[in-house]
Amino acid sequence: MRLPERPLPPVFSYSDIFLQTPPNSKVSLIEYRMIGGILDFYFFSGPTDAEVIAQYGSVIGYPMWQPAWGFGFHLCRWGYHNLSEDKENVAQMRAAGVPLEVQWNDIDLYHAYRDFTTDPVSFPADELRAFIQELAANHQHYIPIVDAAIAVTVNSTDIYDPFTRGVEEDVWIKNPDGSLYLGQVWPGYTVFPDWFSENILSVWTEGLKNWSDIGAEFSGIWLDMNEPSSFCSYSCGSGANYSALAPSTASTVITAYPECYNSTIWGPSGNMTINGTLTYSCAANSTAETGIESRSADVGGARSVDLNSPPYAIHNGFGALSTHSVATNATHYGGYTELDVHNMFGLLEEKTTNLAIQTILPGKRPFLISRSTFPSAGKWTGHWLGDNYSKWQFMYLSIQGVLQFQIYQIPMVGADTCGFLGNTDEELCNRWMQLSAFTPFYRNHNHIGAIPQEPYRWPSVANASRIAIAARYALLPYWVIGNTDEELCNRWMQLSAFTPFYRNHNHIGAIPQEPYRWPSVANASRIAIAARYALLPYWVSLQTIS
Repeated sequence: MRLPERPLPPVFSYSDIFLQTPPNSKVSLIEYRMIGGILDFYFFSGPTDAEVIAQYGSVIGYPMWQPAWGFGFHLCRWGYHNLSEDKENVAQMRAAGVPLEVQWNDIDLYHAYRDFTTDPVSFPADELRAFIQELAANHQHYIPIVDAAIAVTVNSTDIYDPFTRGVEEDVWIKNPDGSLYLGQVWPGYTVFPDWFSENILSVWTEGLKNWSDIGAEFSGIWLDMNEPSSFCSYSCGSGANYSALAPSTASTVITAYPECYNSTIWGPSGNMTINGTLTYSCAANSTAETGIESRSADVGGARSVDLNSPPYAIHNGFGALSTHSVATNATHYGGYTELDVHNMFGLLEEKTTNLAIQTILPGKRPFLISRSTFPSAGKWTGHWLGDNYSKWQFMYLSIQGVLQFQIYQIPMVGADTCGFLGNTDEELCNRWMQLSAFTPFYRNHNHIGAIPQEPYRWPSVANASRIAIAARYALLPYWVIGNTDEELCNRWMQLSAFTPFYRNHNHIGAIPQEPYRWPSVANASRIAIAARYALLPYWVSLQTIS
């Protein structure tokens, strides 16, 4: 929570309060209603904003040092169905002259959607190894996905070592009666790692190492679904027939497009022009906003009777606390309940995975990108801003997310460039590739069934990407130094232009709504515009030093 103070204009002074508590909570302005746990309050006096953030970092820990290659351009999608598509993308990026640092794979990589596996038909292990080694020979890298949940074996003939080793070492979350807690994710019924277990690091390291040894020679890891997410509520697999639940599938019919593109009129291409005619179809130069629906469910019950019904009902946006996650009455090693430690699941997975990578790739800086975060996550991982939409509104909102995570000491952060959910179009992808070139984490990623959105797909996007990436790479030495220098690493890598320049109250009304600094960018985040207003300080040219 940030509390700006204004004792005497035109000077701004800042202070901060940090409340650390793992359980769930309801926060409204500066009102906190905690439902349990120990409350640790920290007060940071500032007085400058940078000092507040540095003081906060001194408590939770400063960000990890990133490998230099992690600041390059990353390419991914859910829907690279086989290794041939990976190879084709790498070749097309090279042919288009768009630098590609890291190729990724989503859950298409897996056999039956199981962690630490590769599909023997679509991604044969030996061919995958050869592909990754070819990437390495060209100074490129490879990152696969790891989902948080682990599939259970469905019968006595089903062999899946990560699950059985975890049972042997007692590393899975349990129900209050001591049985395995069973949720449902992509592979079917699943268990969830208990990061408090004494044996989880060895089991997790073994799973990652075996995966790398059989062909998935990763340079980093992408951690997903680690809130943790479940497709059912509560322990829905308890007492179930494991064989009766087939792996989940997702719809591949994607009809949504960005604001002001009408696919009924112009077809599915997303092009800015068709036969010389602009496809822009809004009546006015404005961005329609997508409403975000909030849902809630009443929760009640007596304390000490049912942990799934806490005595105080938090206004949770997506139903009861146990909805589509691990239930709050699930138990962990050491006697902890999920109600008390839920928010730490992602953090502890990130720490465990980071330590595992250090064992598997000794002498290398780990590279992790994770969906779930908690205070101090930046010591172990970077973050992407989750499943966004291919909308101008969400490109605009991504700026806020990137800036917020600088405050949280998680500087390696970025959005799914060009959008994840729905189809993108040429103009949006053009602008978003330019914008994301100036965010620390730079990845293009989209949904299965959506139209392809790799930057080489449209000549205008390829050209814009080449220019933006060249500018980005020219500035990378500053980013890398800022990430590794002890004095600089506790400051913000990516700052709002408001922070260092706009100290005079007379400037407040003129501040652009989506400014960047380090490097400074005033981006076009609206449809069909050719120029925008920006308030600039006195600087010298990087090219002419004048």
